[in-house]
Amino acid sequence: MADLEKTIIQIRETLEKSYPLLLKQCGITENGDYREPATGFEDLRNQILPIIQADEKQLGAKEARNKFVQEASFTTLNRLVGLKVMEARGLIERTYVTKSIDTGGKSEAHYLYLSRIPQANSEPGQGINTVLREVFQTLSQELPQLYNGSRYGFLPRPSETVAVIDLINSIDPNEWLKDDIIGWIYQYYNIAERRLLKDSKAKIDQSNVHYQSQQYTPSWVVKHIVDNTLGRYYLEMYPNSPLYDEIEIPIQKENLRKEREPKKLEEIKILDPACGSGNFLLYSFELLQKMYLERGYDPGEISSLILKHNLFGIDLDDRAAQLTILSLYLKARTLDRHKRKYTMNVVSADFHLSDSLELTAVRNKYRNDTTVQDFIDLIWSQLKDASAIGSLLDITGELERLKEKRKKSDVMFFSEEAWSETEINVLEDIKGAVSSNREYGEYIEQGMNFAELLIQKYDVVIANPPYLDSSDMTDEYKKFLKDRFKGFEKNLYAAFIKRCADFADKGGYVGMITPQTYMFISSYEETRKWILNKNQLVDFAHFGLGGVFSEALVDTAVIVLEKAPPNSDDCLFFNLVKFERGNAKTKREALREGVEAIRNGKECPYVHLLNQNEFKKIPGYPFVYWISDRIRELF
Repeated sequence: MADLEKTIIQIRETLEKSYPLLLKQCGITENGDYREPATGFEDLRNQILPIIQADEKQLGAKEARNKFVQEASFTTLNRLVGLKVMEARGLIERTYVTKSIDTGGKSEAHYLYLSRIPQANSEPGQGINTVLREVFQTLSQELPQLYNGSRYGFLPRPSETVAVIDLINSIDPNEWLKDDIIGWIYQYYNIAERRLLKDSKAKIDQSNVHYQSQQYTPSWVVKHIVDNTLGRYYLEMYPNSPLYDEIEIPIQKENLRKEREPKKLEEIKILDPACGSGNFLLYSFELLQKMYLERGYDPGEISSLILKHNLFGIDLDDRAAQLTILSLYLKARTLDRHKRKYTMNVVSADFHLSDSLELTAVRNKYRNDTTVQDFIDLIWSQLKDASAIGSLLDITGELERLKEKRKKSDVMFFSEEAWSETEINVLEDIKGAVSSNREYGEYIEQGMNFAELLIQKYDVVIANPPYLDSSDMTDEYKKFLKDRFKGFEKNLYAAFIKRCADFADKGGYVGMITPQTYMFISSYEETRKWILNKNQLVDFAHFGLGGVFSEALVDTAVIVLEKAPPNSDDCLFFNLVKFERGNAKTKREALREGVEAIRNGKECPYVHLLNQNEFKKIPGYPFVYWISDRIRELF
């Protein structure tokens, strides 16, 4: 069977050679000239041209055309991969990608189509694109975010469609049954960009940061972070839950206490602000499903409730958002065999906003409400930076000022709930108004979905954020971080630590894996002071060099903190640095054994219990948790 990495790279090369030829047949050239299309390509040209012209206004002719080629290529792969996984897991009635000797070496759907329309045998690809368009239309009712009329949802030429399907079928069938197949496809698909970026030695900006820092988080790290945030949150509401046996949290069972009032499960919000291919959200889904079952919810409704109310994701890269949506859909369908349309709260910041007649109509609807007019202006002006900074965009300060203005103008009838509802209603009005705008509607709708996620607070925020040292940034990117995240500008991940805490509601949990550099280096002193003075440290797994990511040698650590003033509670520190470098299994086992030791009331030589205020005794507040009290007192 074909190697997964090599096959995904080959598929990408096939698609990115095909789409330029398709554009040429449509009369669309890379220098911005538009010629007469080839015979039979008139309708396709009329569909594609407005999309490229809309992107041209932001990117220029050549880059707009390149963007179309890149995004159409990935969208096609994503759609075909989605079909393949559904077929492998028995989630679809017949095959569209998987071929069989019993159906003449074709998929079941393609075989039936040719039996019904035999003249298609003489067409290029024997009508394969027609077969796929039909199933895409059907699936758009269940998964519109992937299979609807996306601005880049155009199939390649039929011969390349057949070639890509053959490459997909060359991959070992067992791979399609694995939960992490989608994540690895995303990782391998972007290898070309990462290598080019590394070889170029160019400075990094918003256009390529997601390639430079992309690392697939292994499942055991994901489990530790989610168990110690979402799992901890749940056990603090229900300390007698049998789920304690499955949640790897370093607390003895008899020490569990009811520390927060129970809330409806559908009110718990979990955000991954740099979601990649969605592995944090996928495990959160699994854990939430067990929680819903334990609380007696209807099993047939659980998947819909989780996707609609609990899980939220943001990424700079639209490809990542697509894959997260696909992964969550497949997870939901695997657990809930009923076909249904799920509401997903996953968005990318890959959009740009332009005024339109439809937006003018929304403004007119609220023309007598100056606060709402200000709200629309605020969203429009702030979201113009979204494609550059993604979830680092923080408009909470401006929104608070608007809320105060509203409160002063409506003293008698103002309420927090009513104003929050007004904000969401205005965003929904804008989405509804622009939904039929082929040129800009999808971008504007995406922007409003992004804004909805920005203005919410979350009970749990979990992430493996991008890592990028300031020395590798462009001057413009450095200035942005310094202006908006002073004290956290040394590395992009440090800004994300601050932003994740800002996303969290009071008493909420933040869990992240990042480089360890902020623990000791002097240029991160302000970051350390903020962590220690504004938050409560809960759990800290210090991995050190290697042993976590398969494709990168990085010094890492996991931090879990509660968004609450520091108290007298001690934090657990797992010192995993000394375990064999470059061997994930060793660090993984050491972490698990350390957690088990604490759960069983036993001592563990590499687990340290320390109050965070002890760090303040040493100049610069370094996180040196392993030194003795006697040495600490010398300072």
